[in-house]
Amino acid sequence: MDEIAKDILVHYKENIYPNGFKAQLVCVSRRVAVKYYDALYRHMSDVFNDPIEAEIIFSTDNNDDPELKAHWTTKQDQDAIIDRFKMPIEKDRLCIIIVKDMLLTGFDAPIEQVMYLDKPLKEHTLLQAIARTNRTYVQEKELINDQG
Repeated sequence: MDEIAKDILVHYKENIYPNGFKAQLVCVSRRVAVKYYDALYRHMSDVFNDPIEAEIIFSTDNNDDPELKAHWTTKQDQDAIIDRFKMPIEKDRLCIIIVKDMLLTGFDAPIEQVMYLDKPLKEHTLLQAIARTNRTYVQEKELINDQG
């Protein structure tokens, strides 16, 4: 998992980040999401001179162990993370969101250009997930130039 996390960071830095886009990492379980989160941060300074941020969004339960509870967020926290994720990189360095089942269908964030999958997806869920990264994104400066 450590090597995969490092590969994700390198791929993101070389191919996605330079164009101002963001990424989502879809995991098979909440525990795996936490392990990826830890692995991404272990390698962040090796790959990025000016580190980016990653956040986990998943539902939690009162019976979760401390490893999972450490990443517990309220609905308001999750909405704030999503709002940050949708902002241009110049305004917010949150570039990677890590999920289990959340944000795969009905999530509209044209700034998301890549989805890294560590979870098998099929049928409707796969189609919806692919659609998340197949959107046109117009940066604010392009809108200003086009309007006047």
